[in-house]
Amino acid sequence: MAQLPAIGRDGPLPITSERFFEVASRFLTDSDLATLTGLTLEPPREDGPVTSEIILRWYSFERSLRLSLARIRAQRLNRDDLASGEDESKIYAALDAQQVARAASSIDNPLEAELFLLKARLDFIDLAGALHHFDAEAVFAYGLSLLLRERADRFSREAGRSAYGAIYNRILGE
Repeated sequence: MAQLPAIGRDGPLPITSERFFEVASRFLTDSDLATLTGLTLEPPREDGPVTSEIILRWYSFERSLRLSLARIRAQRLNRDDLASGEDESKIYAALDAQQVARAASSIDNPLEAELFLLKARLDFIDLAGALHHFDAEAVFAYGLSLLLRERADRFSREAGRSAYGAIYNRILGE
């Protein structure tokens, strides 16, 4: 961790994910390196053989957040909630994710809602990694934060308008 630059919430990233993986690979065990290599922002549908506490907590939070957002969207469209009993338990696995989903869904501007979700996700990772400073868990938290910031750096008003316009035109054409 001492070899890695701090990741701020704003401004340019001080390191790329490729460089981060290169630096981290020199200091991690083979097992931890395998865990880091499989790091993703999208949690698997089912928990797998992940040994990292932070990654397990992230997957639970993110799964709950995504399912909660899907439920809210379905309710707004007067559609049946297709959550299975298993999904239902995943929604309630992280109650704070439900609050984040409700707050995000009340934001009218999609970009602002995404930025709100980004902040909530980064806050979650910061809290989950608060007691880890120089161990593999800290490296995993750093990796998740870096992946989130890289994803957010790809947000743009123009891309959003373009995607919205394409969807709108497709709906009108049907």
